[in-house]
Amino acid sequence: MNTNRTQARRSSKAIASLVLAIAALGIWFTSILAVILGHRACRDIRTSQGQLRGLRIARLGLIIGYCVLILYPVVVAAIAVPNLIEGRRAANERAAVETVRQLNLALTKYAETSGGYPSSLLELSEKRFIPKEKTEKVQDGYRLTYIPGQSVWTPRVGRRVISTYELRAEPLWKYVYGRRYFYLDQSGIIRVRVGKPADASCHPLD
Repeated sequence: MNTNRTQARRSSKAIASLVLAIAALGIWFTSILAVILGHRACRDIRTSQGQLRGLRIARLGLIIGYCVLILYPVVVAAIAVPNLIEGRRAANERAAVETVRQLNLALTKYAETSGGYPSSLLELSEKRFIPKEKTEKVQDGYRLTYIPGQSVWTPRVGRRVISTYELRAEPLWKYVYGRRYFYLDQSGIIRVRVGKPADASCHPLD
């Protein structure tokens, strides 16, 4: 009969490791303690010359502890990251709409004073119809593209002027920066399409 086996006592560190590992399923940081105690328990049991037992318990605590320690942040990230991206995407879309509305107002005022539309958005800021930063090509994850029409002779103003234009606001990457594409022309109506570039045939923005 193995008297050492009979007299060996179960390692308290091994038990604590398993308890903390199970608790980590609800309280993540206890997984760190479970791993630490699990390693110490294994070391103590191996060097105890048969005075301690509970190696399987310690290993089980280590397995559960490591699984929770590694997988918990992954699960949290899998839940949080899409929400963060969606929130950022919505903010970018709101900013893009506001920029297009400001440009619409500036273009309308420019046409009222000049008889036509500018050849570039930069002219709007040069004549102080809009701040310069609102004429930049990339803003809040969206690329702005201004396409002036051809200049035509207009008897009302007695010179050639640009009477049409297209303005597009498109996300740099629709999976991150925004799903909606925006379109504006001389009609002053902002149009929108989800997932694809918008044009004059799309529904007006609500």
